[in-house]
Amino acid sequence: MYSTVLGESVSFDGVSSPFKMLATGKPHVSYSEESDWMTCSWRHKKKHIEKIDLDRRGVATIVGTAFHSCVEARANGLEPDRTEILKVVKEELERVTDPKEKEKFDAEANVERAIVMAVEAMEFLNAKFPEWKLVKTEEELYEPITLEPANHPDTAFKGFIDLIIEVPGKKPADPTVFWVIDWKTA
Repeated sequence: MYSTVLGESVSFDGVSSPFKMLATGKPHVSYSEESDWMTCSWRHKKKHIEKIDLDRRGVATIVGTAFHSCVEARANGLEPDRTEILKVVKEELERVTDPKEKEKFDAEANVERAIVMAVEAMEFLNAKFPEWKLVKTEEELYEPITLEPANHPDTAFKGFIDLIIEVPGKKPADPTVFWVIDWKTA
């Protein structure tokens, strides 16, 4: 658990961390949180510190969530679990704020759509990088912020990389290339 004292070192499940607790109650910032700050610091305060839900949730992100689950399974050589993905889709649908959007959304059809999109993504990888090898799916980033002008080594940036693959060089003497892939569906 996190320490609740601002500016104090925090621990994660009893393991000490060099990062400091922020006013948000976390020792890190994410890309979306940083984006909120850069767009409007007042919005950041209301959303991330006061925990007021300011975002209208629509159905567009649900297909992306399902796609990410499907493509992660496929990249790992597995078949997507339709039952589990449908469960996730229905959970996400509960968070949609517009009742009309909710009513029109066909969860099962969109699970199928996500599965087809994942097959197409794998076909793209195989065509573009015929000898690719999986390095990692859903790689978590948790790095100190040390670049100028925002040098805050006591604060972490948190994020995820969707897919990392290894591709051999075009010629035997060429170095191996690692590709970092961030899937976008909308």
